[in-house]
Amino acid sequence: MATQDSREVFRPLLTQWRHSSLSAGRRCPSHGQFVAENGGASWPQFDTWPKWLSLFSGELAREVGRVGVVGGGWMGAVIAAQYAALGVPVTLVESNACNFSLLQEHVRILLAHLSRELGRTIGTPPLQITADLESLADCNLVVEAITESLGRKRNLFKVLETVVPSDCTLITGTSAIPIRLLSEGLTRPEQLVGVHFFHPLLPITRGGYAEVIWGDGTRLQSRRLAVLHAACLGRIAIPVPDQPGFVANRLLFAYLQRSLRLMAWGVSARELEEATSFLGPWWQPLRRLDEIGLDTALRVGKYLLAERGWQSAGSSSDWDLLISWVGRGRLGRKSGEGFYLYPSSQMGRRECGGFPQSCTPSLHPELELYDRRRKPRCQVQPVWVVAALLLPVIAESYSLWSRRVIPELAVIDALSVGGLLLPPETGGFVSWLKAWDVQVVRETFSRVVELGWCTKEEIEAWEHLRGFLEVAHCEHPFPR
Repeated sequence: MATQDSREVFRPLLTQWRHSSLSAGRRCPSHGQFVAENGGASWPQFDTWPKWLSLFSGELAREVGRVGVVGGGWMGAVIAAQYAALGVPVTLVESNACNFSLLQEHVRILLAHLSRELGRTIGTPPLQITADLESLADCNLVVEAITESLGRKRNLFKVLETVVPSDCTLITGTSAIPIRLLSEGLTRPEQLVGVHFFHPLLPITRGGYAEVIWGDGTRLQSRRLAVLHAACLGRIAIPVPDQPGFVANRLLFAYLQRSLRLMAWGVSARELEEATSFLGPWWQPLRRLDEIGLDTALRVGKYLLAERGWQSAGSSSDWDLLISWVGRGRLGRKSGEGFYLYPSSQMGRRECGGFPQSCTPSLHPELELYDRRRKPRCQVQPVWVVAALLLPVIAESYSLWSRRVIPELAVIDALSVGGLLLPPETGGFVSWLKAWDVQVVRETFSRVVELGWCTKEEIEAWEHLRGFLEVAHCEHPFPR
């Protein structure tokens, strides 16, 4: 992506920020390709986020009037409720009228949460819920939030082009499918842009990042609206290449796929979850898969596996367990059972504060039968498990950087914080690589190699990155 294009996208937002009272005395590192304007402009720190959300939502409302959202799942409900809470008129389209009552309850809960988070009362929200796509005829920005399916998304965009105004920007929420594929067959492909929010989207005042994806021919106005859209949802937009999985999901699914392979190699589900528990529940791979939805994870994983450009593609057999679980209707927390069993009160339930801390599931008993059929070759040490999980992520990071797909390691660092939900205060994988004791790590990785839990290429990637970081200065480019 050209630096000049990025400046044109970000300059109006940064100019508004610089001239607002909120920016007084606030400086943070800037990233030349994405947010620099004459070497001086920078994004606000996350702790001021609630105060300037209204600035960006007001700008977006003036430009587009009404926002449309298609898809009444959790993500669509969050996006619609957030716009409504900020006073932006929004039309939410859910094709299945049977889901209206659940959708309305979700929106009610979300608005109550947003009222507390924003510290103000939300009056009657300017929100319309309907099953009719024709109701989007007056929307100049439409956000797609339906199932991750190339065919379904393409068909939706073709229909939308016949309904919405000719200058309407279409935003897809795809997490893995390139924009170039989604735009095939459209009469106005230059108006389609991707914005990938990392799960969970709430709380909005926590701050965070979103990937924005556009093609070479995407018009400047659509790029700018995509950045504004992310800002209204409390996220800083980071432009990423239009490739399968973009950046964050290439890192995340390298981690998740390796976890499934470790189970096939004899690591038990309990050993896997306990070894990663110190990183928090989002880093327990089986719980993370349950939260994503096993069917969704399977679709994304198999799609990435089919793409030769994915460094950590691995083997199709890695997904056999997931295929078996999904085939029996075990889709994760939304269905009440996945790799964990969930109390009936928590089936399909989402919580506004991110990971459901009150959720106390138990590992599915059938996993013990699966584990017994694959006895480990030795006593498993937690540190070996963690090392084996991190190595494919490091290898994918190195691949993206060495091929100049992402030319700056600091951007990969930021996306690993946002996409993999690492603690912002610790930084991402690049920060970790700089902090690790080289000798201890080398000994641990050597043991993982002996076990056959990683490849020689993954070790070489770590050595290359470690060597570079010993002499390089890599400052985190975005606010924490």
